[in-house]
Amino acid sequence: MKRAILILFAAAVALLAGCSSLLEKEYFTTSDYDLSEEQPPVGDFGAIESYSELMDALNSLIASHSETAQLQFSGYAGSISDDLAEACWQVKSATALGAYMVDYISYDISRIVSYYRATVYINYTRSEEEMDAIRTIGADKIADTVVEAVSSGAEKLAIQIYTSSIDVELMAERVRDALLESPGEVAVMPQVEVEVYSGSNNRHIFDLSFDYGVDSAELSSMSARLKSSVESAAGRISQDDAYSVSVLAAGVIGSLSSYDADYDGGTAYDALVLGRGGSRALSMAYSAICSAKGIENMVVSGLRDNVEHYWVLVRINDCWYHIDVTEAMHLGSGTVFLFTDSEMASEYRWDELKYPACEGPSLYRGAEETAPPSAAPSEQPIEEEIIN
Repeated sequence: MKRAILILFAAAVALLAGCSSLLEKEYFTTSDYDLSEEQPPVGDFGAIESYSELMDALNSLIASHSETAQLQFSGYAGSISDDLAEACWQVKSATALGAYMVDYISYDISRIVSYYRATVYINYTRSEEEMDAIRTIGADKIADTVVEAVSSGAEKLAIQIYTSSIDVELMAERVRDALLESPGEVAVMPQVEVEVYSGSNNRHIFDLSFDYGVDSAELSSMSARLKSSVESAAGRISQDDAYSVSVLAAGVIGSLSSYDADYDGGTAYDALVLGRGGSRALSMAYSAICSAKGIENMVVSGLRDNVEHYWVLVRINDCWYHIDVTEAMHLGSGTVFLFTDSEMASEYRWDELKYPACEGPSLYRGAEETAPPSAAPSEQPIEEEIIN
């Protein structure tokens, strides 16, 4: 019995000795794996599942001027890498804000078990302050917005509008016309550069740059002097009816300024403060005085004998008339004063679609004076005020 026990013990020891190498090998264990920490986190955009959601996310990043962000994709319908490349290009090149703000967009894509993560990097050409300064307006507010910017001495203006008809050239024309229409607020006619950044749905951002040729302090001083001069000039006219003001304003301009045919530029500042100017400066001065007296008017940019020339339209008793104040000052009161379109047609050219038709009855022709339809001037020697 003892022998049998010893034999069994010896066999057991031998078996254990022969299998000792099994204990030295790698071994694996399995358990249930909790994926809760690996699910896409719910962030600003949630789990992106489509191309439209991807575009929305990228546009939101740019709108908030974010420089980096992580986008989570789960159950995405399509090729994430192809769509991300296309979406980044579309956002930068085919949206107005992206074209205006973004230099380039780069990204890294990682797969994390059950979903994909893209880290997006956005490099901007403009600051967040510049983005916040973009003015979104209707096309009918372009003039007011431009005049507000220029009268305050702004060097940059970015406006976003929805339009299918306004391009760079037309915007530059709109800017020029807006400044001509506000002669009392524009001491310096700035050089204007226009760039446009376009996107889908006729959305455009126009980037306007203004160069005044003077520093901000001098521009502010000039603007103050212009406003004071306009008030003083208008104060010399006691009458308030449109007919009398239209005639007397020419006399005031003539007493304050001299016509310089070689002076191409200028504004009302040159005419009223410096005392000289070409057709644009004198017309803007005349317009500013009429506006200060509450008389509806507008400066016309056109041609006289095929040369660039400016004059003014004045509204009298619901009828519009042409007044070329430079010619009236230079050649006499009977020259191009309260003319109709037909009377202007032989020497002058203008965009007839831009300006109202002037088809009223004759009011004033040199020594002859005809009362306006319903309000004759009360004083007789008005024409003597005009410089001959």
